Amino acid sequence: MKFIFILLSLYCSTYQKKEFETVIGKITVSKVEKEFPNKADYLGREDYKILFEYEYYLKEKKFTSNQISFSGKKRFNTKKKAERYIEKYKTGEEVRIFYLKNKPEIAILDSTEIEDDED
Repeated sequence: MKFIFILLSLYCSTYQKKEFETVIGKITVSKVEKEFPNKADYLGREDYKILFEYEYYLKEKKFTSNQISFSGKKRFNTKKKAERYIEKYKTGEEVRIFYLKNKPEIAILDSTEIEDDED
């Protein structure tokens, strides 16, 4: 699955803002948990991952996504860093979602990876 998002990231890095639409959606899950709960599974290192999901509706059809950006899921070596990363995305809050016009199931929250079309 990670490989798919790496390819998607490379492919989408060429998109222009005009290829995206926005919609208001809602954060449904936003929390941090240990990547490897059993320390022995990962040589004693503690990594943390973000469990994140949001939903949005287009023409009464519900879509869900867990992508903040095209760079894929983030992992952190401390819980504090992970919590700081998602502090602006709290469960239940409304957010602006950027989705591809022709593929509305592909969506992100962070628009910094979408290039401006200055033409």
